Formats: sequence, structure tokens, C-alpha cells
Amino acid sequence: MIIGVDVDEVLTKFVDTYLSFYNKVKGTSWKREDIQTYYFYEVFGISKEEDTKSIIDFGKTKEYSEMPLVDGAVDGIFELKKKWFEFPDSQFQDFDADNDGSVPIRQIMFEFADEFFL
Repeated sequence: MIIGVDVDEVLTKFVDTYLSFYNKVKGTSWKREDIQTYYFYEVFGISKEEDTKSIIDFGKTKEYSEMPLVDGAVDGIFELKKKWFEFPDSQFQDFDADNDGSVPIRQIMFEFADEFFL
């Protein structure tokens, strides 16, 4: 069985993290409440091409790989694991939370890549 899990605002706090990156790079001051659509180019008044490039650039950053998780995201993944998959317990023994209680998205991607991201 293949289960797709959306990353943006389901597992990670994409909008806040992306806005921080975008504002720093572009010298702007967009806030979460300014975002009424995921078509950022409409909000920012830029072309689709500029928007795509900005998101690709963001995807190459440390900020992207360390995006904070949505509350309950890890618990949700573990519930999927318990209900639908047989994973060896050793796969989860090193799945430690950071000091702030979040787990970097890169750790989730690596831990669950074979099971969830095929």
C-alpha cells in the first residue's frame, strides 16, 4: 500500500519558514496572514517563473531541511506505521526530538523514505 502524505502544512510549517526565507532574500516583510493562496506569485506580484525559482532555491537551504513540524505530525506518522505497516522497531529508536520538541523534516524524510516516499 502506498500512502501519500502532504508535507506543506501537514507535516511541516512550510508557509512560515518559506516567508522567513523569502523576506530575507528579497528584503520584504510578508506575514502569514498575507498569504491567502499557495500561488505565491499572486501574493508577491511576481511571475510564475520567479516564484518557481524562489521555491527551488528555498528547497536547497538549511531552513528547508530543518523546517519545524506541525504539532502532531510525528504522532500521525507513527499512527500510520502502527495501523498500516510493519516496520522494524530499530528504525525508530534513534528518532529523537530536538530540544524544542520538533523533529527536522530531513530526519522524517530519511527515516520514512522507503515506506512513504516511493
